[in-house]
Amino acid sequence: MWHIPVNRLTDVNEERVRGREGIPSGWQFATKAARRLPDHVVDHYVRMLAHQPAALRGSFGWYRATPQPAWSRRHRLQRKAAQAA
Repeated sequence: MWHIPVNRLTDVNEERVRGREGIPSGWQFATKAARRLPDHVVDHYVRMLAHQPAALRGSFGWYRATPQPAWSRRHRLQRKAAQAA
């Protein structure tokens, strides 16, 4: 589940993926789709991510909109408190 907090990061993900949109998207479609999508469909999706910054940002939107688990919030607050001390 490490990928969820990583994909929640703002701006870092777009910079990490920009120019390499086909790597994470291609892998996701190849391994997670219920059935194999035609190559031209995946290529179209990847082109849209590559040429529309809002589309790339939106591809991470699901992760950013997902509520952060309580244990993660507690850990973050404890870490901030320790740093402030």
